Amino acid sequence: VPPPPRVIRSGVRVMITSLSNQSHGGDILIGRGREEEPTRS
Repeated sequence: VPPPPRVIRSGVRVMITSLSNQSHGGDILIGRGREEEPTRS
């Protein structure tokens, strides 16, 4: 049984978030996680 469209979209969104994270921080997509951990930036 193929996963529902929502699951697929979620996976795509995660991929986009990862790509954005590499190119320009992805702070907006990921949330404030980075701001709370300035050591990681």
